[in-house]
Amino acid sequence: MGTAMGLINDIPTVGDLVARIVEEAAELMSNRLAGMIISGRSTVTR
Repeated sequence: MGTAMGLINDIPTVGDLVARIVEEAAELMSNRLAGMIISGRSTVTR
């Protein structure tokens, strides 16, 4: 456990953590997944 404690750089509040997760998810959806969506339809075949 002592080794893991040395890897912790910040301890955000729950609100900050949730905001960070939402921001990263929105960025991921708009940047990485945008290329997979054409005119509102997924390019994945079923």
